[in-house]
Amino acid sequence: MRKLMAGIVVLLSAQWAMAQQALNEQVEHALSGATPQEVVKRLEKAVKRGNVLAAYELGVILRDGREGIEPDPRRALKLFERAGRPWLARNWFKLGVPQAQYALGMMYLEGKGTEADTETALKWLLRAAEQGHAQAQLQLAEIYASDGGPVDMREAYFWASLALGQFDLSKQEKDKAAAIQESAAQKLDANDVETLKMAVENWSPHRMASSR
Repeated sequence: MRKLMAGIVVLLSAQWAMAQQALNEQVEHALSGATPQEVVKRLEKAVKRGNVLAAYELGVILRDGREGIEPDPRRALKLFERAGRPWLARNWFKLGVPQAQYALGMMYLEGKGTEADTETALKWLLRAAEQGHAQAQLQLAEIYASDGGPVDMREAYFWASLALGQFDLSKQEKDKAAAIQESAAQKLDANDVETLKMAVENWSPHRMASSR
């Protein structure tokens, strides 16, 4: 039975890798050697075929604008939401594109393309952070450590600590995470800090926040 289950996992992993590669190739083709207008057209075609990575890339363009392309934050919001939702690829369940979840969380946090909504922002940032998105982890730490947010020093310490363990944060971002971690630790008792350190050590991507 174990050998059968292991074989099923390997097969599903291979199917997921093939599906992911196909999505990546479509997006790479859309982004290569074309004017911004042509890129948008190619991405729109890919989105219609169900390519969630293309939905994210098109969302970035419409959120920020490009030469000859006016920003359309409302449409960008919808594209990020489409890419950020869980989806199936060749019978393989995916938790959503974390970059899109982070982008969506920040738009709700900043009120871009929609009214500012901290609760909804936290929902999307948490989804990205639980998948290991470093900037989402840092942003959660900032929100929970801020007087203007739902202050929770345990959450602030936890997410700042996770962010510090990431390789793709800039020095400035790491310094910010370290400052939040230190500040939060000073407001927690020693037992809380030790418990949180263990939670950070045992954490792995995709684990639900309620597991702590």
